[in-house]
Amino acid sequence: MNRNMNIVNARSSPVSDASSLRLGVVSNMQGRATLDRPGCGDKNAKVARSPPRSGASSHCPGMMSNRQGHGGVRDGVKNRRWNARLRFGTWNVGSLTGKSSEVVEVMSRRNISIMCVQETKWVGEKAREINPGGFKLWYSGRDKTRNGVGIIVARDYVEDVVEVFRKNDRIMSIKLVIRGEIVSVVSAYAPQVGLDASTTQQFWEDLEDVVRRVPRGEKLIIGGDLNGHVGSSRDGFENIHGGHGFGTRNEAGKNILDFALTYELAIMNTWFKKRDSHLETYKSGANSTQIDYFLVRTTWRTSYTDCKVIPGESVVTQHRMLVLDFRGKNHRRQVKQQVEPKIKWWRLEGDLQQSFTHKMVGEDVWRIDNETHVDDVWLSMELTINKVAKEVLGESKGCRPPKKDTSWWNDEVKQ
Repeated sequence: MNRNMNIVNARSSPVSDASSLRLGVVSNMQGRATLDRPGCGDKNAKVARSPPRSGASSHCPGMMSNRQGHGGVRDGVKNRRWNARLRFGTWNVGSLTGKSSEVVEVMSRRNISIMCVQETKWVGEKAREINPGGFKLWYSGRDKTRNGVGIIVARDYVEDVVEVFRKNDRIMSIKLVIRGEIVSVVSAYAPQVGLDASTTQQFWEDLEDVVRRVPRGEKLIIGGDLNGHVGSSRDGFENIHGGHGFGTRNEAGKNILDFALTYELAIMNTWFKKRDSHLETYKSGANSTQIDYFLVRTTWRTSYTDCKVIPGESVVTQHRMLVLDFRGKNHRRQVKQQVEPKIKWWRLEGDLQQSFTHKMVGEDVWRIDNETHVDDVWLSMELTINKVAKEVLGESKGCRPPKKDTSWWNDEVKQ
């Protein structure tokens, strides 16, 4: 089965999956999206096909090359987009029929640039513009009575969408290139508690498949109704749970935590201390729960300044909208200084080497059948090797890199 059969490349029709002819997509042999930028307005201009982070740049206004030959964005374009706050939203809308204009009105009023929506109950794998405002919706659904997911993008970011991937009627994703940074946004709708276990297991396997498609160097944001309670306690999950959740953990919530721990994703609406009304994503009568979440890579967690529920919107009666705020400009400096603990591979010799080898031989990772995909095998091996290495060799605490030696810069050199 072709793993990329649901990937849609950019085209120019207003109702297509593409943003415009200015920004297209081609897929390379590795399946990663690359840019396809015609020279704006110049029919004779050659099309530059290169990865967003490669040295090749575009002929379009706003792009430039520095002295090292690397593509960049002119200051005017960069500041217009990244000095402002970028806000994401996720919302179970119950049904998008008759509500699309109201949802984009809320997005405009709340300054939300990208909104993940669940339970749209729209059939098809299509895209459409929502007016007024120039918003665009990509959606995926199979049954007009249940499920369905979508992602709505504000006008300022529509042209940044370079790839759309529809897994099924519960999971879809889009990829954007914003100021040279690749951002993958996933909208997910987990099965409700009470459905058969095979349906739930299939959902998490499908979501894992989508996450594995996103290279680790790219930003990943998962927004959705995951139908589980992660609870307020962070015991055993300190790296991904902030300790400010709501309620008591249940089995479905344990699935969320296990998934987040495996792929190193922080559950963002547990990292900010809020009143209950800003944590409850579902309210029915006297019952309130937290079942909608934003998940991001733990390495980028400090770049998000806030995550909270916005109560009071009348478009949907029971589900409440969850928003996530991202700051782009300051983040680049912070990540450069961040140093994570590293495995002490230099200790892999003598008795420790024998212990490491003995433990690796006993792992189930070596049992491979013909039906297992190579990506799954590689990921399983990587996770197992790192786990065993941490147990046997240990990790460094991590520290800031040493300051550069500038002792040679004295008065004599200055002269």
